Amino acid sequence: MTPLELLCRLRLDEVIDDDGFTKYAKMLKVAASDGTLKNMYVYHGAGTGRWASRGGVNVQNFARPVLGDLDIATAHDVLGYSAHNECRMLFGDDLMAAAVSCLRGVIKAPDGHEFIDADYSSIENRVGVWLAGQFDKLELFAKGLDEYKVFGTELFQVQYDAVTKDMRQFCKSAVLGGMFGQGPAGLVLYAAGLGVVLTLERATELIQMYRRQYHRVRSLWYRCGDASIEAVNQPGRWVDAGDLMQLLYHRNFLWLKLPSGRLLSWARPRVERRKVPWTQTVCIGQDENGENVYAEEAVYRDVVTVESIDTKTRQFIRHPLIGSSIYQSGVQATARDILVNGLFNVEDAGYNVVMTTHDELTSLVKIGQGSEEEFGALMCKHADWFKDVPLAFEAWRGKRFRK
Repeated sequence: MTPLELLCRLRLDEVIDDDGFTKYAKMLKVAASDGTLKNMYVYHGAGTGRWASRGGVNVQNFARPVLGDLDIATAHDVLGYSAHNECRMLFGDDLMAAAVSCLRGVIKAPDGHEFIDADYSSIENRVGVWLAGQFDKLELFAKGLDEYKVFGTELFQVQYDAVTKDMRQFCKSAVLGGMFGQGPAGLVLYAAGLGVVLTLERATELIQMYRRQYHRVRSLWYRCGDASIEAVNQPGRWVDAGDLMQLLYHRNFLWLKLPSGRLLSWARPRVERRKVPWTQTVCIGQDENGENVYAEEAVYRDVVTVESIDTKTRQFIRHPLIGSSIYQSGVQATARDILVNGLFNVEDAGYNVVMTTHDELTSLVKIGQGSEEEFGALMCKHADWFKDVPLAFEAWRGKRFRK
């Protein structure tokens, strides 16, 4: 009995709506007769060029393991050998946590082989500050410092080494949430997804702090927005969107040229006057005592709108393409191009890549072949177009796929 079959049989009838168990059932349904999962990825499945995982089992959205590595190994043993009594004795009410934590490990290297895996460290953060010319943050990465802990030194007014794990997670939500133009309300929701509880007042403080520390990133949002309007108003002319990207309106598409030279596009762009999410305070007159009376009123701005398919209705809709969205696409697409450069490097060195999960590559090698250090170093080998981006990686090797 394999771990996969047992976990699906064990309590599937009781928890059929639980995401963890439905994934096991899906694996059993789509697995080939030899027990392998095939065709799990769609090339250029996302608009940024990243792969999408749509081959029956979405390996890119597995829940994070709840148990530690040692407990996960134990869970695989007891669940994988039909040890029901031991399983309930060890995990009790945490059986679901054990099952979810085993999800990744169900993907196992065949006999005589193991995985070597490496993941870029904070790749979007590094690319984001590089595109913006935020040199103080680039220097921070080059020195090997933790960006979130540095943010915490100002936020909590403590020394770098005094930033705790919980403090770091708090700062991580602020930096990642603020990077792509989130407002306070959006940050509250985003932070909740990372297990951080924020009040609207606290979120406002964090957004203001992020925009102060990352002022060049904020500047690039506006430069991208202004460049998109200028490009649509002047068809056929390349317009700088910061120092490393350009925009062009041509043949009913708005094109974004990335540092790699690759192009992204948005369909049917046009400039419209739209209401923005914030308000402005204006004087509407005076009261009987001659004091000014103020009120909040809506703000309207020129913005480029484009057509795309709504992910829920699957219908074409028109929506604003604001500067921070262009910047976000540029960051994620550039991170993808760096990953592809790394993929070619490791393939050329003889590593057989079998999975790509966000900013991570997984290769299948014979036991004892290659090394995780070499694999990660090849992924971080620079091409000329991004030679000044400070890269780093985390790597592991083993029989089972893991976080």
